[in-house]
Amino acid sequence: MLKILIIDDDSNKISNIVKLLKENHLITDENIDFELDATNGRKKLSEESYDLLILDMNLPVSMGEDPSRDGGLQLLERIHTNQIQNYPHHIIGVTGYQDIFEDSKKTLEQYLWALIHYDNTNTDWKDKIVNKVKYLVESKQNTYGNNFKKFDIAVITALDKIELEAVLKLPFNWKELRVPNDQTTNYYEGIIELEEKKYSIVAASASKMGMVASSILTTKISSHFHPEYIFMVGIAAGIKGKNNFGDILVAEYSWDWGSGKKTSSFLPDHAQMTLDETIVAKLKNINSNQSCIDNIKNNFDKTPDTTLKMHIGPIASGASVLEDASAIEEIKVFQRKLIGIEMEIYGVMSAAKYATSPFPKAICIKSVCDFGDDNKNDDWQYYAAYTSTQMMYLLIQEIYKRPPL
Repeated sequence: MLKILIIDDDSNKISNIVKLLKENHLITDENIDFELDATNGRKKLSEESYDLLILDMNLPVSMGEDPSRDGGLQLLERIHTNQIQNYPHHIIGVTGYQDIFEDSKKTLEQYLWALIHYDNTNTDWKDKIVNKVKYLVESKQNTYGNNFKKFDIAVITALDKIELEAVLKLPFNWKELRVPNDQTTNYYEGIIELEEKKYSIVAASASKMGMVASSILTTKISSHFHPEYIFMVGIAAGIKGKNNFGDILVAEYSWDWGSGKKTSSFLPDHAQMTLDETIVAKLKNINSNQSCIDNIKNNFDKTPDTTLKMHIGPIASGASVLEDASAIEEIKVFQRKLIGIEMEIYGVMSAAKYATSPFPKAICIKSVCDFGDDNKNDDWQYYAAYTSTQMMYLLIQEIYKRPPL
């Protein structure tokens, strides 16, 4: 969606323009801002980037002052002399005064910007604004896909079956989301309603298992949607004697256990990605209330005969599916507090850390479906996918919980 700024001291004109764009499904409330004077408009342009500036020509320089017939032109001059940090990509000038229209037209034409005579007695101004904004929307969509559509939260899974299926069972009114320049990934968008507020969420599954595919998907999602949080949920191998089937594992830090130097022995290179400390604190707050975790187990049909627990600690990522207890023992030599092993988390956390700004916070939650030994089977995969997804939901609620008054 385009990001639009209207700078105009006429609230009726602002209302009419916003109504027009909404009626034509060109904007939502989240994608349009407005200011009533040149000073605050200039400040807004310095703080944020906009695809389109709709600028009144007869504009007060500061709040409370009378409109100045060249107030809009003065602001344009600041834009063109590099006195504003973020250039709007396109500018439409508007005025309801014929004399100001004639006086300003030449200046805007010098920069190839449009000037529209606003007159509520005809629809000419409406047609021009709608046609311009439609063109900008289609142009941006064809060039970049949906990276202009921002989401609050993104969810990544390694498996389409089981893991993504568990995510799409959450009550978020999911629907398919088409990204025109990304034909290799199926995306789904939804809305989370919490305490009378709505948060947008997008979900997708990687093309295959492993760190490479998941890091590619993380990079694409960061670029397309700029989420504040990127979750990865799904299934993992636990550590026998330390956790049980279905137990929830949260990566406080992660590394690639296969990275290092091979000589007569293996010298590991355990460069780690870490979880944001504010998220760790929120998880610990959830973990202090066992009844919340018990409710997750109680709402699933087939469960093991153990108490569901959440573990926050180190999780190793690697390129191989493990079905050998001795291999896990070798990894534990280098990290005695190890809580689980899987194939994607390090890639997701690395891709999020090195994403383009704004940087998302990566939160990786997986649950135990086996112990990576020769007793490995698929019996608890659905339960593990379910418990990790439900913990994600609890954490989202904790993140967006309103502070006490």
